[in-house]
Amino acid sequence: MRIFLLLLLSLPLLAKAPLYGDIDQDGKIESMELRDYGSNDVGKFYQLIVKDDNGNVLWKAKENFDENNPYSFFEAHHGISMPQILLDCDKDGKLELLAPQPQSDVSPTYFKRLKWMGRAFSMMPPMALMMQNPNRFEWIDTQDYQGSWVSSFVGIEGSLVKVNITQYRNEEVKMGVALLELDSRGANVIRWIEALQNPDTHTQDSTDKTTSKQLKLNLQLTVRYSPSAKSKLQKSHERIAASLILSQYDNEEMKIEGVATKEALFTIDEDVKIETMDIQQGHHYEPDKNYKVNINLYTAREVFQDNLLDCRSRSGDIDFDLSTIQGGVIEYYCKLIREQ
Repeated sequence: MRIFLLLLLSLPLLAKAPLYGDIDQDGKIESMELRDYGSNDVGKFYQLIVKDDNGNVLWKAKENFDENNPYSFFEAHHGISMPQILLDCDKDGKLELLAPQPQSDVSPTYFKRLKWMGRAFSMMPPMALMMQNPNRFEWIDTQDYQGSWVSSFVGIEGSLVKVNITQYRNEEVKMGVALLELDSRGANVIRWIEALQNPDTHTQDSTDKTTSKQLKLNLQLTVRYSPSAKSKLQKSHERIAASLILSQYDNEEMKIEGVATKEALFTIDEDVKIETMDIQQGHHYEPDKNYKVNINLYTAREVFQDNLLDCRSRSGDIDFDLSTIQGGVIEYYCKLIREQ
């Protein structure tokens, strides 16, 4: 029972909000929506419907109460199978929709994989994204219930994906968070956000956090928007995300990446104040060393699956010397990516 509860805690919030993406590469954003069409003894089932930017239906899956059907999405008593991500995973120019298959124990998570083939979604073999080494995951079909695997996709950061990782070995469960770059065979690890660790240890660490594990920044980001970007964001109620990563440098060469991080969400009517950054486990801040803060702004993907904004600082910089921005203000201008 304990392992089952740990599994539930590792799942992301599976919202029924639409996923958005330019599935036909025409420069317009289509939506992937879910319609509740009924329940049975298994659970509640949803129909996948693809609509163009005018709301016209381009394709829809058949209503089906078979949980083994690859086009069925549902919330069942024994697990949940709902879309998590829409992305060109294998870099072939076609978007894939990924959804976990339900599971009620700790074992590798298999993902349904549907590829948009121009007029409809086509089924690809379900597979698990398994860790081959600390820097590499690959799609495989495995009978092994032990190992390390991607248990859920929780967000997109530019061309990268943020994922939850679960490891099960010798009756011990560990969990972590990583940033991956997907390719045709799997994914490379760009950065471990949280190293694999026992969930109890993670909970204790989180409870014991003190201000000594935070770095004071007191930075304000002031953002202006092009008229088109402002209109798009206001109509959709999409928020903006700010991602900050502190790294240690020796002259211009990065020595230690990800010493501290911070993420913030805000609306177009708000400036954002970053009071502190969170020093990551296994790192510490040394005042006598040189540090730079990498700052990126993008749409939060609460409404649109893809980032819509091209945001640039007034100076044109992406990396800022920590000593020059503490207690300061950075001005940004954001426009739509395809906007001139």
